[in-house]
Amino acid sequence: MMRTQQEAVLIDFGIAKGINPKTSTQTDMAGNKSFAPYEQVGKGSRQKTVDVYSLAASLYYAVTGECATASLGRKLSNDKLIPPKQLNPSISDRTNKAILKGMALEPEKRPQSIQKWLNLLSVPVSANQVSHDAFKKSSRHQQQATTITTPTPITRKKFLKWAGLGGGSLVTVLVAREIFKPSPIPPTIYKPETIPIPVDKSKTIPIPVDKPKTIPISVAKPKETPPTEGELWTVEFETVTVDARGEVVKREPNKQAQFFKEDLGNGVSLDMVSIPGGKFLMGTEDKEIERLVQKTNWDGFNREKPQHEVTVQPFFMGKYPVTQAQWRAIASREDLKVKRELNPNFKNSQDSDSRPVERVSWYDAVEFCQRLSKQTGREYRLPSEAQWEYACRALTKTPFHFGETITDKLANYNASSTYASEPEGEYRGQTTPVGIFPPNAFGLYDTHGNVWEWCADAWHDNYKGAPNDGTAWVEEDNDNRYRILRGGSWLNIPDDCRCAFRINNYIWRDDIFLNVGIRVVCVAARTT
Repeated sequence: MMRTQQEAVLIDFGIAKGINPKTSTQTDMAGNKSFAPYEQVGKGSRQKTVDVYSLAASLYYAVTGECATASLGRKLSNDKLIPPKQLNPSISDRTNKAILKGMALEPEKRPQSIQKWLNLLSVPVSANQVSHDAFKKSSRHQQQATTITTPTPITRKKFLKWAGLGGGSLVTVLVAREIFKPSPIPPTIYKPETIPIPVDKSKTIPIPVDKPKTIPISVAKPKETPPTEGELWTVEFETVTVDARGEVVKREPNKQAQFFKEDLGNGVSLDMVSIPGGKFLMGTEDKEIERLVQKTNWDGFNREKPQHEVTVQPFFMGKYPVTQAQWRAIASREDLKVKRELNPNFKNSQDSDSRPVERVSWYDAVEFCQRLSKQTGREYRLPSEAQWEYACRALTKTPFHFGETITDKLANYNASSTYASEPEGEYRGQTTPVGIFPPNAFGLYDTHGNVWEWCADAWHDNYKGAPNDGTAWVEEDNDNRYRILRGGSWLNIPDDCRCAFRINNYIWRDDIFLNVGIRVVCVAARTT
Protein backbone atom coordinates (compact mmCIF):
# COMPACT_ATOMS: atom_id res chain seq x y z
CA MET A 1 0.00 0.00 0.00
CA MET A 2 1.24 3.55 -0.75
CA ARG A 3 1.09 6.13 2.00
CA THR A 4 1.60 9.84 1.52
CA GLN A 5 4.99 11.00 0.23
CA GLN A 6 5.27 7.81 -1.83
CA GLU A 7 6.03 5.60 1.16
CA ALA A 8 5.25 1.94 0.50
CA VAL A 9 4.36 -0.34 3.40
CA LEU A 10 3.44 -3.98 3.80
CA ILE A 11 -0.20 -4.63 4.56
CA ASP A 12 -2.51 -7.57 5.20
CA PHE A 13 -0.94 -8.84 8.41
CA GLY A 14 -3.50 -11.22 9.81
CA ILE A 15 -4.85 -11.99 6.35
CA ALA A 16 -4.87 -15.66 7.29
CA LYS A 17 -7.54 -15.05 9.91
CA GLY A 18 -9.25 -12.38 7.84
CA ILE A 19 -10.48 -14.78 5.21
CA ASN A 20 -13.80 -16.32 6.11
CA PRO A 21 -13.39 -20.12 6.16
CA LYS A 22 -17.09 -20.53 5.52
CA THR A 23 -17.04 -18.60 2.28
CA SER A 24 -13.55 -19.28 1.00
CA THR A 25 -13.00 -21.96 -1.61
CA GLN A 26 -10.20 -24.37 -2.30
CA THR A 27 -8.71 -21.88 -4.72
CA ASP A 28 -8.63 -18.93 -2.31
CA MET A 29 -5.11 -17.63 -1.97
CA ALA A 30 -4.07 -14.08 -1.29
CA GLY A 31 -0.90 -12.80 -2.86
CA ASN A 32 1.86 -14.10 -5.07
CA LYS A 33 2.76 -17.79 -4.80
CA SER A 34 6.40 -16.89 -4.19
CA PHE A 35 5.31 -15.36 -0.89
CA ALA A 36 2.88 -18.09 0.20
CA PRO A 37 3.70 -21.26 2.16
CA TYR A 38 2.75 -24.48 0.44
CA GLU A 39 0.03 -25.30 2.97
CA GLN A 40 -1.77 -22.09 1.95
CA VAL A 41 -1.39 -22.78 -1.76
CA GLY A 42 -2.57 -26.34 -1.42
CA LYS A 43 -5.11 -26.28 1.38
CA GLY A 44 -5.97 -22.64 1.99
CA SER A 45 -4.51 -22.75 5.50
CA ARG A 46 -5.53 -19.92 7.83
CA GLN A 47 -2.77 -20.51 10.41
CA LYS A 48 -0.87 -17.54 11.83
CA THR A 49 2.34 -19.07 10.54
CA VAL A 50 1.13 -18.25 7.02
CA ASP A 51 1.73 -14.56 7.81
CA VAL A 52 5.13 -15.40 9.29
CA TYR A 53 6.16 -17.13 6.08
CA SER A 54 4.84 -14.33 3.86
CA LEU A 55 6.60 -11.65 5.89
CA ALA A 56 9.89 -13.54 5.85
CA ALA A 57 9.53 -14.04 2.09
CA SER A 58 8.89 -10.30 1.69
CA LEU A 59 12.06 -9.54 3.63
CA TYR A 60 13.91 -12.07 1.46
CA TYR A 61 12.83 -10.15 -1.63
CA ALA A 62 13.63 -6.80 -0.05
CA VAL A 63 17.23 -7.65 0.81
CA THR A 64 18.06 -9.67 -2.32
CA GLY A 65 15.92 -8.14 -5.05
CA GLU A 66 14.78 -11.64 -6.04
CA CYS A 67 11.76 -13.74 -5.19
CA ALA A 68 12.63 -16.77 -3.13
CA THR A 69 12.05 -20.20 -4.59
CA ALA A 70 8.31 -20.81 -4.35
CA SER A 71 7.37 -23.07 -1.45
CA LEU A 72 5.91 -25.65 -3.83
CA GLY A 73 9.09 -25.64 -5.88
CA ARG A 74 11.03 -26.18 -2.68
CA LYS A 75 8.73 -29.04 -1.72
CA LEU A 76 9.39 -30.68 -5.07
CA SER A 77 13.11 -30.03 -4.84
CA ASN A 78 13.63 -31.13 -1.25
CA ASP A 79 14.06 -27.66 0.23
CA LYS A 80 16.61 -26.02 -2.04
CA LEU A 81 16.03 -22.49 -0.71
CA ILE A 82 19.06 -20.33 -1.41
CA PRO A 83 20.09 -18.48 1.78
CA PRO A 84 19.62 -14.73 1.27
CA LYS A 85 23.16 -14.14 2.51
CA GLN A 86 24.47 -15.93 -0.57
CA LEU A 87 22.59 -13.49 -2.78
CA ASN A 88 23.53 -10.46 -0.68
CA PRO A 89 26.58 -10.99 1.55
CA SER A 90 26.07 -7.60 3.22
CA ILE A 91 23.14 -8.74 5.36
CA SER A 92 23.84 -9.90 8.90
CA ASP A 93 23.84 -13.49 10.05
CA ARG A 94 20.93 -12.59 12.32
CA THR A 95 18.78 -11.45 9.41
CA ASN A 96 19.80 -14.44 7.32
CA LYS A 97 18.80 -16.87 10.07
CA ALA A 98 15.53 -15.05 10.80
CA ILE A 99 14.48 -15.23 7.15
CA LEU A 100 15.33 -18.92 6.87
CA LYS A 101 13.49 -19.67 10.11
CA GLY A 102 10.41 -17.77 8.98
CA MET A 103 10.43 -19.54 5.61
CA ALA A 104 10.72 -23.07 6.99
CA LEU A 105 8.58 -25.40 4.89
CA GLU A 106 6.85 -27.03 7.83
CA PRO A 107 4.56 -24.66 9.80
CA GLU A 108 5.58 -26.07 13.18
CA LYS A 109 9.23 -25.17 12.50
CA ARG A 110 8.44 -21.46 12.02
CA PRO A 111 7.98 -18.94 14.84
CA GLN A 112 4.33 -19.26 15.84
CA SER A 113 3.50 -15.55 15.63
CA ILE A 114 4.66 -12.40 13.86
CA GLN A 115 6.03 -10.96 17.09
CA LYS A 116 8.06 -14.09 17.84
CA TRP A 117 9.56 -13.91 14.37
CA LEU A 118 10.32 -10.19 14.73
CA ASN A 119 12.08 -10.98 17.99
CA LEU A 120 14.60 -13.01 15.98
CA LEU A 121 15.63 -9.73 14.39
CA SER A 122 16.11 -8.03 17.77
CA VAL A 123 19.51 -6.42 18.09
CA PRO A 124 21.68 -5.99 21.19
CA VAL A 125 21.94 -2.19 21.50
CA SER A 126 24.55 -0.57 23.75
CA ALA A 127 23.84 2.41 25.97
CA ASN A 128 26.73 4.01 24.08
CA GLN A 129 25.14 3.31 20.72
CA VAL A 130 26.87 5.14 17.90
CA SER A 131 25.06 7.44 15.54
CA HIS A 132 23.97 6.26 12.11
CA ASP A 133 26.69 8.32 10.38
CA ALA A 134 29.36 7.00 12.71
CA PHE A 135 28.03 3.51 12.11
CA LYS A 136 28.52 3.86 8.39
CA LYS A 137 32.11 5.06 8.79
CA SER A 138 33.28 2.69 11.50
CA SER A 139 34.39 -0.90 11.19
CA ARG A 140 32.47 -3.85 12.62
CA HIS A 141 34.98 -4.15 15.47
CA GLN A 142 34.70 -0.48 16.36
CA GLN A 143 30.95 -0.87 16.73
CA GLN A 144 31.04 -3.68 19.25
CA ALA A 145 29.64 -2.50 22.58
CA THR A 146 31.81 -2.61 25.66
CA THR A 147 28.86 -2.74 28.02
CA ILE A 148 26.34 -5.47 28.72
CA THR A 149 23.51 -5.23 26.23
CA THR A 150 19.91 -6.35 26.19
CA PRO A 151 17.78 -7.24 23.18
CA THR A 152 15.51 -4.54 21.84
CA PRO A 153 12.24 -6.11 20.67
CA ILE A 154 11.11 -5.23 17.18
CA THR A 155 7.45 -4.40 16.91
CA ARG A 156 5.20 -4.72 13.88
CA LYS A 157 5.06 -0.94 13.68
CA LYS A 158 8.83 -0.71 13.63
CA PHE A 159 9.11 -3.38 10.98
CA LEU A 160 6.52 -1.62 8.84
CA LYS A 161 8.56 1.55 9.18
CA TRP A 162 11.67 -0.32 8.10
CA ALA A 163 9.76 -1.67 5.14
CA GLY A 164 8.80 1.81 3.94
CA LEU A 165 10.20 2.07 0.44
CA GLY A 166 11.02 5.75 0.02
CA GLY A 167 10.18 6.80 -3.51
CA GLY A 168 9.21 3.20 -4.24
CA SER A 169 12.84 2.05 -4.09
CA LEU A 170 13.46 -1.54 -3.01
CA VAL A 171 17.11 -0.76 -2.36
CA THR A 172 16.37 1.54 0.58
CA VAL A 173 14.39 -1.02 2.54
CA LEU A 174 15.93 -2.37 5.74
CA VAL A 175 19.16 -0.37 5.52
CA ALA A 176 19.17 0.35 9.24
CA ARG A 177 22.01 -1.11 11.31
CA GLU A 178 19.73 -3.87 12.56
CA ILE A 179 19.85 -5.51 9.13
CA PHE A 180 23.01 -4.67 7.21
CA LYS A 181 26.68 -4.88 8.06
CA PRO A 182 28.70 -1.83 6.90
CA SER A 183 30.42 -2.41 3.60
CA PRO A 184 32.24 0.13 1.40
CA ILE A 185 31.88 -2.19 -1.59
CA PRO A 186 28.53 -2.97 -3.24
CA PRO A 187 27.56 -6.59 -2.50
CA THR A 188 28.22 -9.20 -5.14
CA ILE A 189 24.98 -10.88 -6.12
CA TYR A 190 25.33 -14.63 -6.55
CA LYS A 191 23.23 -15.86 -9.44
CA PRO A 192 22.45 -19.56 -9.17
CA GLU A 193 22.56 -21.25 -12.55
CA THR A 194 19.37 -23.24 -12.12
CA ILE A 195 16.45 -22.39 -9.85
CA PRO A 196 13.44 -24.76 -9.68
CA ILE A 197 10.70 -22.14 -9.37
CA PRO A 198 7.72 -20.99 -11.38
CA VAL A 199 9.07 -18.59 -13.99
CA ASP A 200 7.92 -16.04 -16.50
CA LYS A 201 7.89 -17.59 -19.96
CA SER A 202 9.42 -14.45 -21.42
CA LYS A 203 12.59 -14.81 -19.36
CA THR A 204 15.60 -16.81 -20.42
CA ILE A 205 16.78 -19.15 -17.67
CA PRO A 206 20.45 -20.17 -17.96
CA ILE A 207 21.34 -23.74 -17.17
CA PRO A 208 24.60 -25.27 -15.97
CA VAL A 209 27.19 -25.49 -18.73
CA ASP A 210 29.19 -28.32 -17.21
CA LYS A 211 28.47 -31.59 -18.94
CA PRO A 212 27.42 -34.55 -16.79
CA LYS A 213 30.33 -36.75 -15.80
CA THR A 214 28.54 -40.07 -15.42
CA ILE A 215 28.14 -42.09 -18.60
CA PRO A 216 24.82 -43.95 -18.99
CA ILE A 217 25.02 -47.72 -18.81
CA SER A 218 25.85 -49.33 -22.13
CA VAL A 219 23.08 -51.18 -23.96
CA ALA A 220 22.70 -52.38 -27.51
CA LYS A 221 21.79 -49.61 -29.95
CA PRO A 222 18.11 -49.82 -30.97
CA LYS A 223 17.49 -51.14 -34.48
CA GLU A 224 14.50 -49.72 -36.33
CA THR A 225 12.79 -51.57 -39.16
CA PRO A 226 10.68 -49.46 -41.56
CA PRO A 227 7.10 -50.67 -42.00
CA THR A 228 5.70 -52.48 -44.95
CA GLU A 229 2.42 -51.14 -46.28
CA GLY A 230 -0.26 -51.05 -43.60
CA GLU A 231 2.14 -51.92 -40.78
CA LEU A 232 3.93 -50.13 -37.96
CA TRP A 233 7.61 -49.52 -37.53
CA THR A 234 9.43 -52.13 -35.42
CA VAL A 235 12.30 -51.39 -33.07
CA GLU A 236 14.56 -53.92 -31.36
CA PHE A 237 16.25 -52.82 -28.14
CA GLU A 238 17.89 -54.01 -24.93
CA THR A 239 16.63 -53.64 -21.36
CA VAL A 240 18.46 -54.07 -18.08
CA THR A 241 17.39 -55.11 -14.58
CA VAL A 242 19.30 -54.19 -11.42
CA ASP A 243 19.26 -55.46 -7.85
CA ALA A 244 19.07 -53.38 -4.67
CA ARG A 245 22.78 -52.57 -4.98
CA GLY A 246 22.22 -51.11 -8.44
CA GLU A 247 24.17 -53.89 -10.13
CA VAL A 248 22.91 -55.33 -13.40
CA VAL A 249 21.54 -58.82 -12.85
CA LYS A 250 19.74 -59.29 -16.15
CA ARG A 251 19.94 -58.09 -19.74
CA GLU A 252 17.33 -58.71 -22.43
CA PRO A 253 18.80 -57.71 -25.81
CA ASN A 254 15.97 -58.79 -28.11
CA LYS A 255 12.99 -56.83 -26.84
CA GLN A 256 10.71 -55.41 -29.53
CA ALA A 257 8.13 -52.65 -29.77
CA GLN A 258 6.04 -51.20 -32.55
CA PHE A 259 5.49 -47.52 -33.19
CA PHE A 260 4.47 -44.97 -35.78
CA LYS A 261 6.10 -41.67 -36.66
CA GLU A 262 3.98 -38.54 -36.60
CA ASP A 263 5.37 -35.97 -39.04
CA LEU A 264 5.41 -32.54 -37.38
CA GLY A 265 7.06 -30.76 -40.30
CA ASN A 266 10.55 -29.38 -40.96
CA GLY A 267 12.15 -32.75 -40.40
CA VAL A 268 10.71 -33.15 -36.90
CA SER A 269 8.77 -36.29 -36.03
CA LEU A 270 7.07 -37.73 -32.95
CA ASP A 271 7.50 -41.45 -32.25
CA MET A 272 4.36 -43.01 -30.74
CA VAL A 273 4.90 -46.47 -29.23
CA SER A 274 2.18 -49.11 -29.17
CA ILE A 275 1.34 -50.01 -25.56
CA PRO A 276 -0.50 -53.34 -25.28
CA GLY A 277 -3.56 -53.57 -23.06
CA GLY A 278 -3.49 -55.53 -19.83
CA LYS A 279 -4.05 -55.60 -16.09
CA PHE A 280 -1.72 -54.37 -13.36
CA LEU A 281 -1.62 -53.45 -9.68
CA MET A 282 -1.62 -49.67 -9.40
CA GLY A 283 -0.09 -48.01 -6.36
CA THR A 284 2.16 -49.31 -3.60
CA GLU A 285 1.62 -52.06 -1.05
CA ASP A 286 1.11 -50.97 2.55
CA LYS A 287 4.36 -52.49 3.84
CA GLU A 288 6.49 -50.50 1.41
CA ILE A 289 4.57 -47.31 2.17
CA GLU A 290 5.26 -47.80 5.88
CA ARG A 291 8.97 -48.24 5.12
CA LEU A 292 9.09 -45.06 3.05
CA VAL A 293 7.22 -43.05 5.66
CA GLN A 294 9.68 -44.22 8.34
CA LYS A 295 12.66 -43.52 6.10
CA THR A 296 11.63 -39.99 5.14
CA ASN A 297 9.36 -38.98 8.03
CA TRP A 298 6.83 -37.89 5.39
CA ASP A 299 3.34 -39.36 5.18
CA GLY A 300 2.75 -38.25 1.59
CA PHE A 301 3.43 -41.78 0.38
CA ASN A 302 -0.01 -42.73 1.69
CA ARG A 303 -1.29 -41.13 -1.50
CA GLU A 304 -0.24 -44.31 -3.28
CA LYS A 305 -2.83 -46.53 -1.63
CA PRO A 306 -4.90 -48.57 -1.64
CA GLN A 307 -3.12 -50.71 -4.18
CA HIS A 308 -5.75 -51.88 -6.67
CA GLU A 309 -6.10 -53.76 -9.93
CA VAL A 310 -6.68 -51.72 -13.08
CA THR A 311 -7.47 -52.90 -16.60
CA VAL A 312 -5.94 -50.75 -19.34
CA GLN A 313 -6.95 -50.76 -23.00
CA PRO A 314 -4.27 -50.56 -25.75
CA PHE A 315 -3.01 -47.08 -26.63
CA PHE A 316 -0.01 -45.27 -28.09
CA MET A 317 2.38 -43.23 -25.97
CA GLY A 318 5.28 -40.93 -26.81
CA LYS A 319 8.57 -42.80 -26.85
CA TYR A 320 10.12 -39.82 -25.06
CA PRO A 321 8.92 -36.77 -23.19
CA VAL A 322 8.04 -34.11 -25.77
CA THR A 323 11.29 -32.49 -26.84
CA GLN A 324 11.87 -28.80 -27.36
CA ALA A 325 12.04 -29.32 -31.12
CA GLN A 326 8.70 -31.15 -31.11
CA TRP A 327 7.13 -28.52 -28.90
CA ARG A 328 8.35 -25.70 -31.15
CA ALA A 329 7.00 -27.43 -34.26
CA ILE A 330 3.46 -27.29 -32.85
CA ALA A 331 3.59 -24.26 -30.54
CA SER A 332 4.79 -22.01 -33.36
CA ARG A 333 1.74 -22.87 -35.49
CA GLU A 334 -0.69 -20.02 -34.83
CA ASP A 335 -3.06 -21.53 -37.39
CA LEU A 336 -3.55 -24.47 -35.03
CA LYS A 337 -4.37 -22.35 -31.98
CA VAL A 338 -7.38 -23.61 -30.01
CA LYS A 339 -7.64 -21.54 -26.83
CA ARG A 340 -4.30 -20.13 -25.69
CA GLU A 341 -0.96 -18.83 -26.85
CA LEU A 342 2.08 -21.07 -26.48
CA ASN A 343 5.68 -20.03 -26.12
CA PRO A 344 7.44 -21.91 -28.95
CA ASN A 345 11.04 -21.29 -27.96
CA PHE A 346 12.77 -22.57 -24.83
CA LYS A 347 16.20 -22.99 -26.38
CA ASN A 348 18.91 -22.41 -23.81
CA SER A 349 21.72 -24.77 -24.81
CA GLN A 350 23.31 -26.16 -27.96
CA ASP A 351 21.49 -29.47 -27.65
CA SER A 352 18.16 -28.00 -26.53
CA ASP A 353 16.25 -29.54 -29.43
CA SER A 354 16.85 -33.03 -28.07
CA ARG A 355 16.11 -32.14 -24.46
CA PRO A 356 12.60 -32.34 -23.02
CA VAL A 357 10.54 -29.19 -23.04
CA GLU A 358 9.94 -27.74 -19.57
CA ARG A 359 8.25 -24.70 -18.05
CA VAL A 360 4.97 -26.05 -19.45
CA SER A 361 1.76 -25.62 -17.48
CA TRP A 362 -1.07 -28.14 -17.51
CA TYR A 363 -3.13 -25.78 -19.65
CA ASP A 364 -0.20 -25.42 -22.07
CA ALA A 365 0.08 -29.21 -22.27
CA VAL A 366 -3.63 -29.54 -23.07
CA GLU A 367 -3.36 -26.86 -25.76
CA PHE A 368 -0.41 -28.71 -27.30
CA CYS A 369 -2.43 -31.93 -27.45
CA GLN A 370 -5.40 -30.13 -28.99
CA ARG A 371 -3.22 -28.55 -31.65
CA LEU A 372 -1.60 -31.88 -32.39
CA SER A 373 -5.03 -33.47 -32.75
CA LYS A 374 -6.14 -30.66 -35.04
CA GLN A 375 -3.14 -31.14 -37.31
CA THR A 376 -3.20 -34.94 -37.49
CA GLY A 377 -6.89 -35.80 -37.23
CA ARG A 378 -6.09 -38.23 -34.42
CA GLU A 379 -6.96 -37.86 -30.75
CA TYR A 380 -3.95 -36.78 -28.74
CA ARG A 381 -4.21 -36.00 -25.05
CA LEU A 382 -2.41 -36.29 -21.75
CA PRO A 383 -2.22 -39.81 -20.31
CA SER A 384 -4.50 -40.83 -17.51
CA GLU A 385 -2.65 -41.52 -14.29
CA ALA A 386 -3.37 -45.23 -14.71
CA GLN A 387 -2.06 -45.23 -18.29
CA TRP A 388 1.09 -43.46 -17.17
CA GLU A 389 1.89 -45.88 -14.35
CA TYR A 390 1.02 -48.92 -16.47
CA ALA A 391 3.29 -47.70 -19.26
CA CYS A 392 6.09 -46.84 -16.85
CA ARG A 393 5.99 -50.22 -15.13
CA ALA A 394 5.93 -52.12 -18.41
CA LEU A 395 4.63 -55.25 -16.64
CA THR A 396 7.14 -55.02 -13.77
CA LYS A 397 6.11 -54.96 -10.10
CA THR A 398 9.26 -53.44 -8.62
CA PRO A 399 9.60 -49.82 -7.43
CA PHE A 400 11.32 -48.93 -10.72
CA HIS A 401 10.99 -50.64 -14.07
CA PHE A 402 14.76 -51.17 -13.82
CA GLY A 403 14.25 -53.26 -10.68
CA GLU A 404 14.76 -52.64 -6.98
CA THR A 405 16.42 -49.24 -7.40
CA ILE A 406 17.95 -46.84 -9.92
CA THR A 407 21.41 -45.38 -10.37
CA ASP A 408 22.81 -42.34 -12.14
CA LYS A 409 23.74 -44.63 -15.04
CA LEU A 410 20.09 -45.51 -15.57
CA ALA A 411 18.30 -42.18 -15.16
CA ASN A 412 18.74 -38.45 -14.63
CA TYR A 413 17.74 -37.63 -11.03
CA ASN A 414 19.34 -36.41 -7.81
CA ALA A 415 21.57 -39.42 -7.24
CA SER A 416 23.27 -37.84 -4.24
CA SER A 417 20.44 -39.57 -2.35
CA THR A 418 19.87 -43.33 -2.45
CA TYR A 419 16.79 -45.54 -2.45
CA ALA A 420 18.10 -48.97 -1.51
CA SER A 421 21.70 -50.20 -1.19
CA GLU A 422 23.09 -48.59 -4.33
CA PRO A 423 26.02 -46.16 -4.04
CA GLU A 424 25.50 -42.42 -4.23
CA GLY A 425 25.93 -40.99 -7.70
CA GLU A 426 25.99 -37.80 -9.71
CA TYR A 427 23.50 -34.98 -9.41
CA ARG A 428 23.54 -33.46 -12.89
CA GLY A 429 21.54 -30.37 -12.01
CA GLN A 430 19.88 -30.09 -15.42
CA THR A 431 17.87 -31.97 -18.01
CA THR A 432 19.60 -34.37 -20.36
CA PRO A 433 18.80 -35.23 -24.00
CA VAL A 434 16.01 -37.78 -24.22
CA GLY A 435 16.82 -41.41 -24.96
CA ILE A 436 20.37 -41.59 -23.62
CA PHE A 437 19.40 -44.04 -20.87
CA PRO A 438 18.04 -47.59 -21.36
CA PRO A 439 14.33 -48.00 -22.15
CA ASN A 440 11.74 -50.06 -20.31
CA ALA A 441 10.22 -53.25 -21.69
CA PHE A 442 7.61 -51.29 -23.69
CA GLY A 443 10.34 -49.27 -25.41
CA LEU A 444 9.70 -46.03 -23.51
CA TYR A 445 12.52 -43.78 -22.35
CA ASP A 446 12.98 -41.35 -19.45
CA THR A 447 9.96 -42.41 -17.40
CA HIS A 448 12.16 -42.11 -14.29
CA GLY A 449 13.57 -38.61 -13.80
CA ASN A 450 14.57 -35.93 -16.32
CA VAL A 451 11.24 -34.02 -16.14
CA TRP A 452 7.94 -34.49 -14.36
CA GLU A 453 5.07 -35.34 -16.70
CA TRP A 454 1.51 -34.02 -16.49
CA CYS A 455 -1.45 -36.40 -16.31
CA ALA A 456 -5.07 -35.72 -17.22
CA ASP A 457 -6.56 -36.67 -13.85
CA ALA A 458 -7.78 -34.29 -11.18
CA TRP A 459 -5.99 -34.68 -7.86
CA HIS A 460 -7.38 -37.04 -5.23
CA ASP A 461 -5.64 -37.73 -1.92
CA ASN A 462 -5.66 -41.50 -2.47
CA TYR A 463 -7.17 -44.18 -4.70
CA LYS A 464 -10.39 -44.73 -2.78
CA GLY A 465 -13.12 -44.61 -5.40
CA ALA A 466 -10.69 -44.48 -8.33
CA PRO A 467 -11.82 -45.96 -11.67
CA ASN A 468 -10.44 -49.42 -12.46
CA ASP A 469 -10.72 -49.18 -16.25
CA GLY A 470 -7.65 -47.01 -16.89
CA THR A 471 -9.59 -43.84 -17.63
CA ALA A 472 -8.75 -40.46 -16.14
CA TRP A 473 -10.37 -39.63 -12.80
CA VAL A 474 -11.81 -36.22 -13.56
CA GLU A 475 -14.65 -33.99 -12.46
CA GLU A 476 -16.03 -32.32 -15.56
CA ASP A 477 -18.02 -29.72 -13.63
CA ASN A 478 -15.09 -28.64 -11.46
CA ASP A 479 -12.22 -26.76 -13.09
CA ASN A 480 -10.64 -25.89 -9.76
CA ARG A 481 -9.08 -29.26 -8.96
CA TYR A 482 -5.33 -29.62 -8.97
CA ARG A 483 -3.62 -31.90 -11.48
CA ILE A 484 -1.09 -34.68 -11.16
CA LEU A 485 2.59 -35.04 -11.99
CA ARG A 486 4.40 -38.34 -12.44
CA GLY A 487 7.92 -39.65 -12.92
CA GLY A 488 10.14 -37.31 -10.93
CA SER A 489 12.83 -35.13 -12.46
CA TRP A 490 16.54 -34.30 -12.60
CA LEU A 491 15.98 -32.41 -9.36
CA ASN A 492 14.34 -35.15 -7.32
CA ILE A 493 15.58 -37.92 -5.08
CA PRO A 494 14.92 -41.52 -6.18
CA ASP A 495 11.94 -41.97 -3.83
CA ASP A 496 10.09 -39.40 -5.96
CA CYS A 497 10.98 -41.08 -9.26
CA ARG A 498 9.35 -44.46 -8.56
CA CYS A 499 6.68 -45.91 -10.84
CA ALA A 500 3.97 -45.34 -8.21
CA PHE A 501 4.95 -41.92 -6.88
CA ARG A 502 2.34 -39.24 -7.45
CA ILE A 503 2.18 -35.57 -6.72
CA ASN A 504 0.41 -33.32 -5.92
CA ASN A 505 -2.47 -31.37 -4.53
CA TYR A 506 -0.36 -28.21 -4.45
CA ILE A 507 0.09 -27.91 -8.23
CA TRP A 508 -2.12 -25.41 -10.01
CA ARG A 509 -2.96 -26.02 -13.65
CA ASP A 510 -1.23 -22.82 -14.72
CA ASP A 511 1.94 -23.36 -12.65
CA ILE A 512 5.22 -23.48 -14.56
CA PHE A 513 8.39 -25.15 -13.29
CA LEU A 514 11.86 -25.74 -14.65
CA ASN A 515 11.52 -29.48 -14.13
CA VAL A 516 7.99 -30.13 -15.47
CA GLY A 517 7.30 -31.33 -19.01
CA ILE A 518 4.84 -33.42 -20.98
CA ARG A 519 4.40 -36.81 -22.65
CA VAL A 520 1.40 -37.47 -24.90
CA VAL A 521 -0.81 -40.44 -25.70
CA CYS A 522 -2.85 -41.20 -28.80
CA VAL A 523 -6.03 -43.21 -28.45
CA ALA A 524 -6.99 -43.43 -32.13
CA ALA A 525 -6.00 -46.61 -33.95
CA ARG A 526 -3.05 -46.23 -36.29
CA THR A 527 -1.66 -48.86 -38.62
CA THR A 528 0.45 -46.78 -40.98
